[in-house]
Amino acid sequence: MILHVFVPLAVAAAIFLSSFGYGCLLFGRGRLSFLLAMAGGLWLLGTGTFLLSLAGLAERTVFLALLLPGLAALFLPCCRGYLSLPRQDLPAEPRLPATGGRLALGLAVLLALLALGQALLPPVARDSLLYHLALPKLYLAEHRWLDVPQNICSYYPGLVTALYLLAMGLGSGAVAVVHWGFGILTVLAAMEIGRLLGMSRASRRLTAAALLATPLFWAEMTWAYADLATACYWSMAMVALLEWRATGKRSWLVALGLMVGAANGCKYTSLFLLLLLPLALFIEARNRREEPGRQLAVDLAIVLGVAVLAAAPWWVKNAIQTGNPLFPFFYTLFPSHSPGWDGERAALYGVMLDWYGGSGKGILAYLVAPFRVFWAGRFDDPAFYDGQPGLYYLLAWLLLPALPNWPWRLRYILGLILCYSILWTTGSQQARYLVVLLPLMAVVAGYGLEAAMARSPRAALLAGGVVLAALGLNLAATLGYCRENFRPACLVDPSRREIYLARRLSYFEIYRQINATLPGQATLLLVMTGNHGYYLERRYFSDTIFESHTMDSILKRAPSAAEAVAVCRSRGWSHLLLRADFFLRPSDPAFALRRRLVAHLVKEQRLIRASGPYLLFRLGPAGAG
Repeated sequence: MILHVFVPLAVAAAIFLSSFGYGCLLFGRGRLSFLLAMAGGLWLLGTGTFLLSLAGLAERTVFLALLLPGLAALFLPCCRGYLSLPRQDLPAEPRLPATGGRLALGLAVLLALLALGQALLPPVARDSLLYHLALPKLYLAEHRWLDVPQNICSYYPGLVTALYLLAMGLGSGAVAVVHWGFGILTVLAAMEIGRLLGMSRASRRLTAAALLATPLFWAEMTWAYADLATACYWSMAMVALLEWRATGKRSWLVALGLMVGAANGCKYTSLFLLLLLPLALFIEARNRREEPGRQLAVDLAIVLGVAVLAAAPWWVKNAIQTGNPLFPFFYTLFPSHSPGWDGERAALYGVMLDWYGGSGKGILAYLVAPFRVFWAGRFDDPAFYDGQPGLYYLLAWLLLPALPNWPWRLRYILGLILCYSILWTTGSQQARYLVVLLPLMAVVAGYGLEAAMARSPRAALLAGGVVLAALGLNLAATLGYCRENFRPACLVDPSRREIYLARRLSYFEIYRQINATLPGQATLLLVMTGNHGYYLERRYFSDTIFESHTMDSILKRAPSAAEAVAVCRSRGWSHLLLRADFFLRPSDPAFALRRRLVAHLVKEQRLIRASGPYLLFRLGPAGAG
């Protein structure tokens, strides 16, 4: 138990402490907030890990050497300057009862600890096994950051993947703890935004509890994904923007640019911030009396220059490898090229992304989507947004009429929420893409509650009842998700981890047999298996997203099934693992060719393992098996 729990916690703590040390060196003595120093240090660590890995230095000793200067910086006066800075609460009336604030804080701590326990379990989330963890495992095996054209997700911005590589290289097997840490930083950033709005301490604690009681947010804290890191940098960017607007200090503009650039290093959806920044700075320039045009140009140069520099490593890598800095998106806009992708699959990928929220959406569906996602969202169902944000966030809209006026800070927050909601509605309606707005919407809901309480006792009672009901529904859904997925026995007894994985992953049993019986030099072709290679201890090839593309292409060109097998052998694949119930669907256009291949393999006695729908064939000479 000690090793399975202590090592991931120790590694994650070392990463975050080192990040804080680097952040203090980056920003100087106490000029910016503790949270921005931490976020900036995480960007520096992730980028440093990426650049070292590109140079073929993905080694444990190198990663330790990368951490040590940040840890050593913790003893310098600059770090103590951050920790000793007083943070004065802005006045806010009326305040929620202090008892309610303490209860909210207790609930937040309990939910955070439950999420940490789940994050320490073996990873089972889909995208974690597809690329967030599978790619770092491959990079560590080869001691360098590889170009993996068959896994199209390897071209997504990889700042968080680099941090996972760092954690795995240091011996951590539960790197979801790093993502959990980003979730905690996001909650703290939301509380900081509430402080800047003048919300009382109790209201800010309620905001923290509301975020952690959100089913989607809580689940993300247990997964090794990139969404909470993106939300963290979005929230930090809002903190920097509000502080710059209040103080006029351009050091906050540098921080703003760094946060926006780091967000673009996490997810392509953050390109939206780059487009919105000029508008925010232009609005502010209109309020200036002296040389607004010149000051606007300088401000834009600072923010966009820092942001582009912070995100450039990922764009430059893609441009060199594929000719497209934003690959695999904007395929026709840039001269894109990759052996693992083509124009047909790029077009189909766009269609697939549009399935979220339901296919064949009409005007009404688009209009109600920004609201429907909060009451109809479900996990693992693209027609219902593939995520459950919960009802609480509708309060961000319902409580707005209670506000007698909108202070300028609130207007910036509402503007970002509104603009991004429009973008989300017209794009891929995945609930996960809204995670970046949840901290801001939780703050707006808490601010609206305080404003409603100021109007009259009746309004206060009504608003409080609505808030408690919405929070209770979210909490019930989150605890239900926790009860369904959390297995604390695996933390106490490591021998139960394989039982846990076998129950959660349908292919785990066949993977275990492959790892135990196939020779070390075996190379597998995975077809329609989900392409989750994290738990596979043999080399493998698989198509991302369109999981039978390579096999179908071979079958269409080969005159016979025997020739198709010969082509597979010539490409270095010694075994074929496929999921029969997905591969042999009569409705599929390639069904006849696929059935011919399976019949040939069975006839030649090459079936060597079967586990449920999973069939393992040896691609050896005819009659062997």
